[in-house]
Amino acid sequence: MVALIRPSHKTRALHIQLSGTILVTLAIGLGLLIVIAGAQMSDMSYTAFAHEQQNLALIVASTLGQPAERPANGMLQIDQQQALAQVTQHNAFLSIFNRDGSRLAATLNAPLPPANAPELSGALRGQMVNQTRNGHLYIAVPIVHDSSLVIGAVWLDASLETVEASLRERWLI
Repeated sequence: MVALIRPSHKTRALHIQLSGTILVTLAIGLGLLIVIAGAQMSDMSYTAFAHEQQNLALIVASTLGQPAERPANGMLQIDQQQALAQVTQHNAFLSIFNRDGSRLAATLNAPLPPANAPELSGALRGQMVNQTRNGHLYIAVPIVHDSSLVIGAVWLDASLETVEASLRERWLI
């Protein structure tokens, strides 16, 4: 006959503590994975928004760097019109500067960049620069003529409010 050995209270308590420790460790690990995944998705959202705005600025800058040939009807080129429509749709402002840093044109109510805006000075040196400050994405793209001569810059000021609202909606519901 086989005798059954009953676990003592100490052994039972040890099993409960061990099971609890394993469950807490798993819960913490899962929580960290969710936080890391959320941070990566948020970063991807900001990056996608920045690339979209950068493409819009590049479209405008590339068409401005071409010889000024307007059709008889005076209309802008179609890709530039679409880019400007996208800029206003995304609650952004666009300004065009000459190589001396003087603003030549801007969308309605576009603010002036600070005098020492690093993105604008970088673009006037031929670099494409973007910065995030105070809830805004600032992008400056050089306007290049004949593939080498920088004749000005396109400066885009886009509010990050729409991206942040989308992320809040996604994560706080």
